Amino acid sequence: MKSSAPQTTDNSKISTNNSQQKNGSVSSTQQNLQSPARKVQNIIAIKPRVKRKVVELFCSEVRWFFRRKEDTKWMPFRGYDSTVLEVAFRRQKGLEFDEETTKFLYSLPESVIVMEGNYVADEQLQNINAIYWKEDTFQIRRGTWFYMETCQPLPDDFADTIETHHLKSFKGNVIPETPVFSESESSKKPELTTVKWGDEKVCWNSVVDVHIASKSNAVILVIHGIGQKGYENLIAKNTAQIRDAVIHQMDKYYPNEKRRPAILPIEWRSTLQLDNGMTDVVTLPKMVWARSTLNSVCMDLMYYHSPLYRSEIVNGVIKCLNNVYTSFLENNPDFSGPVSVIGHSLGSVIAYDILTNWSPFLLYDQFVTNAIAENLEQNFPVEQKQLLEQFYHSRKKMLDLGDLMEQILVRQDEPLKFKVKYLFCLGSPLAVFTIMRGADYRSIVPDKDKIERIFNIFHPYDPVSYRLEPMFHENYKHIRPIKLFNYRDAIKPYDNNFYDCHKKRPKSFDGDDEDETQYFEDDSDSDVGCQSSSPRSITPHNIDNNTNATLTPATPTIQELKFCDTDSYAKINKDQTEIDEQALEVGIEPGVDDEEKFKELVSDVESNQQKTVASHDILKTMGEAGRLVEEIPPERRINQRLDFQVQPWTLEKSYWSMLRSHFSYWTNPDVAAFLLNTIYPQPENSENP
Repeated sequence: MKSSAPQTTDNSKISTNNSQQKNGSVSSTQQNLQSPARKVQNIIAIKPRVKRKVVELFCSEVRWFFRRKEDTKWMPFRGYDSTVLEVAFRRQKGLEFDEETTKFLYSLPESVIVMEGNYVADEQLQNINAIYWKEDTFQIRRGTWFYMETCQPLPDDFADTIETHHLKSFKGNVIPETPVFSESESSKKPELTTVKWGDEKVCWNSVVDVHIASKSNAVILVIHGIGQKGYENLIAKNTAQIRDAVIHQMDKYYPNEKRRPAILPIEWRSTLQLDNGMTDVVTLPKMVWARSTLNSVCMDLMYYHSPLYRSEIVNGVIKCLNNVYTSFLENNPDFSGPVSVIGHSLGSVIAYDILTNWSPFLLYDQFVTNAIAENLEQNFPVEQKQLLEQFYHSRKKMLDLGDLMEQILVRQDEPLKFKVKYLFCLGSPLAVFTIMRGADYRSIVPDKDKIERIFNIFHPYDPVSYRLEPMFHENYKHIRPIKLFNYRDAIKPYDNNFYDCHKKRPKSFDGDDEDETQYFEDDSDSDVGCQSSSPRSITPHNIDNNTNATLTPATPTIQELKFCDTDSYAKINKDQTEIDEQALEVGIEPGVDDEEKFKELVSDVESNQQKTVASHDILKTMGEAGRLVEEIPPERRINQRLDFQVQPWTLEKSYWSMLRSHFSYWTNPDVAAFLLNTIYPQPENSENP
């Protein structure tokens, strides 16, 4: 498993145990944790603190770690076990021991037995193996330098390179007790020395300020929606949550990707003046808490609908985007990668309007021009009618010019300093906003020169979210959105998903005038037949409290059979039978024993099934869904899918879940996996490690 430095707004920082003096004082981290009471006593003589210097690490200051091969997190050994491993390491390498270790060196055993005497280290000190039972092994790692954000040890070769250069450059230097530079001085830090290790570059700005130079090859800017007034740090917390999920999945599923995306928050609400608090002044004094909460949450939506305050919001967001991007470039001058934007709730609408350069003033101007045209036929005095006609023709010419009127009416204090490649809309009401503006299918998706692609990601119970695809043609409402793959299928491509109908089709679709309500309310969000869905909400069978039962694929029901032809249903049944037969041949009971092996068999059969589907040219259109798409006029068909649905858990069907779902995207691992799948697309023949 490759260990990588998480990317932050500044460059990734690393810390070390190399912060002691020659008499063996505690490290800087330990020093910071000491009780402050020692610093405030003034009636007892305090022994002057000896200044710490950079010297070689003591054995007691090196910490060893262990983990299983399939795990991503290193766990520390107990102090005694760590010392035993470090002594064995130094004996093997012929390194000197510090004075403290020499005092009890004779009492340490020659054999390296750790963890309550149950494991023994191999000769290379790379693994520990169980002594009294078989096939139980842990990887081990020597920890001298660590990633500051996670406290995880750097790879051995990397840490040794840094330690050697650190001692060469700073040995004997006094270690300062406080940070040398403040956060506000991040762009003014001098670069004292650097060292390269493979593709990584480590920089020293001072003895204690060491960081790995950022090698981000993509930037994702996260724009919040409503409800941030008084909670300015909330978007930073949400961004950190999605960043942690992305980094964790990259470590596990993208081991060959050396760089990481920089995911940065855009907090725009606190920079605005708007009505200068007038809404708080006119708020009724009864039920103050409830009214204040409503003002904080809902007023942003009303501000954005106001032509007066909307311009301030748009310009404020653009300014924040430019400031964060400029700061990132100052810390990463070599960056030349793509920039994407995540917009949550109202933030997605603001981002869309900025990228498409939309303004209500253009709409209002067209309305005024049409109103003048409608009144030209009325009986006005000759002079007034001539003036009105001249005014109308002048306005019409201005509108025909397009770009000129856009420059006049779309007021932006500054242009966006970068081009956006992808726009990810999370829990977005964008469809409703565009409908209220009179938009149609021709204007929903902007030109490629403005933005390459839009992804409308929503939870099926999110009350704020709406679909975009049915705006092109009503037939799309009968076709499922693409369901996000389970994060364990992180690198599986989305492009090979054919259209699929909703599980329950309204009878009115066949000509009957029956109500369609049940069709939409009762449509399962995790139907087995859906090609892009992992069966997350299907009730598993044979689940024992002490057994990790797997979820097995199921054959379509009679209702589902209406959406694919007889050959397709027969083929699905055949594939399910093939899975079960192959499982039994190798001694696996499907859904119960050996989950990983059974998943491999399922994957193999599904792979063959996809090839068969492709050969019959039904990969994109299948059964009833294909007929629906064929009925859509060519000019109204979507070239790329827009709607992507998060898979809900089984217990999420409640009103509380409906309210909570709007804020569930930040911690959803499937969403993080989808972001990576889009930004770092993998070859179709790639397999999860």
